[in-house]
Amino acid sequence: MAESAVDSVLRKLEDDSVKVAFNQCGVSEQMVRMSGELRSIQPFLQGTDTTNTIDERKNLWLEDVKNIAESIDVVIGTILRIVEEKPGRMEAAKILFTKIKICLVVRRSLRDEIKKIESKIKEVKKGYDDINKEEQEIIRPPPRRPVIPVIEEEPDVVGFEEHKKNIISLLIDQNTARRSVIAIEGLGGVGKTTLALTVYNSAVVKKHFGIRLWVYISQQFAIIEILKDIAEALGIPQFEDLSLESHLTMIKQYLVEKRYLLVLDDIWTSDPLSFIQKGLPDANNGSRILTTTRISKIVEEPSLAFVSYKLDSLDEKSSLELLLKKALPSEMAIHGYPVELYGLAKQIVAKLGGLALALSVVGGILSREPFNYNSWNRVIQQMSLVDGETNIIASIALSYDNLSNALKLCLQYFSIFPEDYEIDAKILLRMWIGERFVMQKDDQTSEEIAETYLEDLVSRNLIQVSKSTLDGSIESCRIHDLIHEFAIQKAKDDNFLMVCTKLGDVQKCSQTRRVAIMNVEPFDKFEESYGKEMAYINPNLRSLLGFDFLPKVSGFQNLRLLSDMGQTCSAYKPNKFGRLNQLSYFQLSLKVDSRDISNFQLFISSMRFLQTLDLRGGSICDLPDSVWNVTTLRHVLLPTWPGFTSGPPPSTDLVNLQTLTGVTNRESWKGKGPNLPELKILEIGPKEKSQWDTIAILLHTLEKLVSLEIVGDDVPLNIIDMKGFPFYYFLKHLVLGNEYMNIVNPCQEKIDLGIGMFPTQLTTLRLKCIQFQQDPMPVLEKLENLKLLFLGGSNCQQLCCSAGQFGKLEELEFWELEELKEWKIEKGAMAVLKKLTVSHCPELKEWKIEDDAMAKLKKLTVSHCPLLSIPEGLQHLRELQKVKWYSRSPFHKISETKKNEIYSICKHVPSISTPPVWLIGERS
Repeated sequence: MAESAVDSVLRKLEDDSVKVAFNQCGVSEQMVRMSGELRSIQPFLQGTDTTNTIDERKNLWLEDVKNIAESIDVVIGTILRIVEEKPGRMEAAKILFTKIKICLVVRRSLRDEIKKIESKIKEVKKGYDDINKEEQEIIRPPPRRPVIPVIEEEPDVVGFEEHKKNIISLLIDQNTARRSVIAIEGLGGVGKTTLALTVYNSAVVKKHFGIRLWVYISQQFAIIEILKDIAEALGIPQFEDLSLESHLTMIKQYLVEKRYLLVLDDIWTSDPLSFIQKGLPDANNGSRILTTTRISKIVEEPSLAFVSYKLDSLDEKSSLELLLKKALPSEMAIHGYPVELYGLAKQIVAKLGGLALALSVVGGILSREPFNYNSWNRVIQQMSLVDGETNIIASIALSYDNLSNALKLCLQYFSIFPEDYEIDAKILLRMWIGERFVMQKDDQTSEEIAETYLEDLVSRNLIQVSKSTLDGSIESCRIHDLIHEFAIQKAKDDNFLMVCTKLGDVQKCSQTRRVAIMNVEPFDKFEESYGKEMAYINPNLRSLLGFDFLPKVSGFQNLRLLSDMGQTCSAYKPNKFGRLNQLSYFQLSLKVDSRDISNFQLFISSMRFLQTLDLRGGSICDLPDSVWNVTTLRHVLLPTWPGFTSGPPPSTDLVNLQTLTGVTNRESWKGKGPNLPELKILEIGPKEKSQWDTIAILLHTLEKLVSLEIVGDDVPLNIIDMKGFPFYYFLKHLVLGNEYMNIVNPCQEKIDLGIGMFPTQLTTLRLKCIQFQQDPMPVLEKLENLKLLFLGGSNCQQLCCSAGQFGKLEELEFWELEELKEWKIEKGAMAVLKKLTVSHCPELKEWKIEDDAMAKLKKLTVSHCPLLSIPEGLQHLRELQKVKWYSRSPFHKISETKKNEIYSICKHVPSISTPPVWLIGERS
């Protein structure tokens, strides 16, 4: 982090506007001299942010360097605020007095502060010389092998086979009709959640239970939030003003007479279980509640059918198997493990007590070591140093000690999130960059490096992947609660970060640079006192995150990161911001009325070093052009409601911008559009239908685009035919057309699709309200890398998916194809399709699935289609797990005759439901 902090400050010192400010304050010479001293330290820092440093003296030295960089950063911020302070309507004499005051008082204090910093720089330079002399005599360990992270979708179930059988037998026990609770009990890290997950995803359980739900509980929970999670999983519409009782009633109505499995993961008290089991229906049909808990006998109510299942630690054989699986390549298992490593593995297993998490974490450490006796023996010696701690904490601590300095900071940063929080990977990576944990290199962007950091933590088994994108990258992630507790303690010990949950926590945050606020009540009292008190105690706070509330932040003039984590701060007014001109990451879901727009625009314009501007979820629909002059911008994400914001002016140089969403074109781009050489993600819509050409002009300048969304009516052929655009061979995600598919222009031009119009590397394609001259499938099926296809609001009457085509397609959605009458899927087409949705196709009456077509289909959802449109061949889809069939007519149920026909054809499907139309929000 020291290297990235110094690099960031030096870049600020080179900024022309900053140099002008130095000159106005009369400290230009001092700052030039200090800049030179700081540059002289840079060579000593090379690699310190990416190389593991276990020497305490060097760590202290790096901390000193980081503090120096932050002190300089504070000085820069102070100078900028002084020169930018506007005297308003003061008279000339008063203005002159202000300037004299700046020259005499402030300049003197700034010079004194700069002298102190220069003195500290000299001290750290001498300190490094002493450390370096000693290190020349130390024999360094062999370099680590390159990290090649492997993200596994399925959890390891080594040693759990018998437990899995036992739990499943309890769940599907035909002799127990009454709904019962099975609690998997055991030590933290023993593998309770992993076991529950393997049971939950087993084919037997999927077939037995019509509905399966998984809800994380953790120590901090609210019943209403648990019910919202259940309702969301069921696809029940969400309304903000619904009471707890209303949620419960809707869930009851949905689950009545259905056999369901509800998993409550990581419960700490009997309260959520008692409430839920009393509130949910029990139709004596074998429904079950499965829980995981560290607490023995979590339920003591005699009236509740309850089974406690104790999960013990793994035995030696299973422990060895799991450790070696994590530590060594799979091909070694085939040819046999080296004898010397097998013996050392047994020693490691003896220390870890059969805890699955500990074995996985230590396996992650060993996977980065050379496969020889000395390297593995060194790990054992390190383990001996922490024998006084519990096995699991010792293992996590050992893995933590083997991280680079940058990865240690990244892992500690997970403490900023609540327990069991699902973390958006893109947001996390942008925050790391805004916090300066990641340094850009010549051949890699900061985002690419940050992504390797996250993949590294995943491959070390410190972080869990929740969701992956279709191209295999991480979409969201979680952290195990034990590792989360470890990260919280480390962050606290290092004054790295503090989580505030009550007003009294304010007094404890004077030394920390980062504060997260969550679950604070009452808000009104918190708002009045918290911001001022925090600013007084810790004026140099760098990062402030609020998960449900943010105080007034105008006193934090050195903030670099401000976020409400996607929560809408409707009462948050721009006058609470002040002048936060040091911000590099700004994310708020603001609701700003017309009276505050000018204040907000002025506030945004003051940010000189902004990298991420994320206003999604709010109502900001206009930005001042001065924002686009901030050359440090990397990600700009704007709301699409109530209207797109005007994009950058022509000839603007945004050489670092990679993401730009929620913008519309400018007519002035006809001359020359903005310069966006690094842009990778673009979401744009034309202001007028006649201005499509200006968007085409911009697209012809973009060479690195991988994701493109163009939202608007009557997309012309020169946009759809992408062969001429420079990003043709790189684009992977494409969305074209009107967002509102029910608004179709009958005079819209019909497109004649041709082979090669769409980029060959596309994995995701969404076409909305595009009208075709003929069946588009012969063109679309030639996109050999396509994994998701959405077709909506189009005029297709007949569709045919040719034999053997769409070989990689995993998801297919048809929406509002109101003229579609016939659809044929020929033999072997869409061989790996997993999810199919057909909705609002009122004329679809001939639907045929030939042999081996869609052979891997697991989920089928049909809604608002003719009741006669049950596809021929549906009975041959043997891997189908879930069918949802909604009525064609709103607010009407499917007739019993038609229900019986559906159930008869799909009798091999474990889960079949025909819910009312109002539950159309079903989610996968």
